[in-house]
Amino acid sequence: MTGEGGASGRQRWETHSFKALAPQWGELVEVSSDIVLATTNSGEVAEDDADFFLHRRAIEINDGTLTPRAYRTGRVQLATRHALAPSSVKPTRLAGTPWWKRLSSKTPSGQSTAA
Repeated sequence: MTGEGGASGRQRWETHSFKALAPQWGELVEVSSDIVLATTNSGEVAEDDADFFLHRRAIEINDGTLTPRAYRTGRVQLATRHALAPSSVKPTRLAGTPWWKRLSSKTPSGQSTAA
């Protein structure tokens, strides 16, 4: 069954989304061409393979955004966390500490919560 919301509608959406991501994908590939997975076609998206190519492009974009992570300093990571944190929750110097090390068995008044 095809029609609005059917397979052909989904394929048109996937093809449109694939093409809409082209500028971002292209910029990432210029900087880090190793994110591109091996291909067996000319790069054209066939309607029946649109879901595969959209998924693949999303993975390549994600890989491209992860590439610089290893080069970020702790200071940059903390500033990023601070900038992206909800306004009521701001990271502290413990931001890089694993959550289980941030847990405390004491209340703010200093009393132990252990039974």
